[in-house]
Amino acid sequence: MAFQPKSYRKFMVASASAALVGSAVAPAVASAAAADDFTDVDQDTRHYEEINALYEEGVFTGYGDGTFGPEESLKRSEAAEMIFAARGLEAADKFTATFEDVPPRIENEIQALYDAEIFDGYSEVEFGSDMKLNRAEMAKIVIEAFELKPESEDKYEDAPFTDLEETKLYPYINAVYELDIADGFPDGEFKPHDEIKRGDFAKMLYNAWMIWKDNQGPDYSMLSEVGNIASPLPGVFAVEIPLDNLDGATAETVVTLDVDGETVELEYDAERDAFRNIQVSGFEKEELEGAWVVYEKEEPGEVKELGSVTELNGKVAAPLPGVMAVEVSLDELDGETADSTIALWIDGEEVELSYDDGRDSFRNIQISGYSEAQLKEATVVSKP
Repeated sequence: MAFQPKSYRKFMVASASAALVGSAVAPAVASAAAADDFTDVDQDTRHYEEINALYEEGVFTGYGDGTFGPEESLKRSEAAEMIFAARGLEAADKFTATFEDVPPRIENEIQALYDAEIFDGYSEVEFGSDMKLNRAEMAKIVIEAFELKPESEDKYEDAPFTDLEETKLYPYINAVYELDIADGFPDGEFKPHDEIKRGDFAKMLYNAWMIWKDNQGPDYSMLSEVGNIASPLPGVFAVEIPLDNLDGATAETVVTLDVDGETVELEYDAERDAFRNIQVSGFEKEELEGAWVVYEKEEPGEVKELGSVTELNGKVAAPLPGVMAVEVSLDELDGETADSTIALWIDGEEVELSYDDGRDSFRNIQISGYSEAQLKEATVVSKP
């Protein structure tokens, strides 16, 4: 798969019972409660709250015969479909993987999960669609699918299960235990090799999903951190936030304030290049200072791989001992402009190239730490 730099953020553990708000998945396909639509599910079913929440969000579906199968074992293809929905991914345009056992109806979903490095196959030709997942495998899948992998395997202390030594996946079991994603059995075991049941999976999926969603945001700033407050008249406040202070915003972005649950709208002022409202009333200054600035950040575009330095007829030279220079002509970079952000990916590291107007090319003449061969094989990328 193509190289993509990854960063794993540190995370704060959210309550596993957090309210299900701001869903990232597609519109729910279910409008009624799970207990109403499935003959084998009621409010006394184990993990009913999690099953119902996922069903209402369109993440979980039944078998088509009016049953959900909470005590049935879970297939890899079923887990993949549910994680695809929970992560809010878009299906790939085309199935290009070499797996021969993926049902046609979910090929593009599996492709999207494969491209996102959330699911791999068992071999080049086998995804394992009908294979039953065990509890240890499921722990690994939910931790990786929702970006909860610790920075090091010893991040978490050993869980108090007596059978941890039975699986090499014990670091993931430690993770799901400490994050309250999953627990064990009354006999003190986790039973890593037991097939996971659909109801138990519902609990693990829901809990991991809630932590992941909390990690995604809201990533808001307080008004006091990014804006200014003035009082032109008694009891009236003027609020202004420079556009440059709002990461990921544009002049067309809708920006509001959340003041103790009440919404105050701001309008973009082109002359001041800022979002403003000069007639805010009904609040104390301290309330406004602590207000959240709410807006939807523009999603960055995708990194495009343009080819290797050699493939793009780039030049590699050594102007000084231990110092290398790389230059790629703009004419070789199809679809790019002088304003593009161009870089090299070299064995997992990134080196920026700058546009030289006089030479109409992107270059860096002070690269060190790499051989000529490495630079010739480096991948040239265009960054958003």
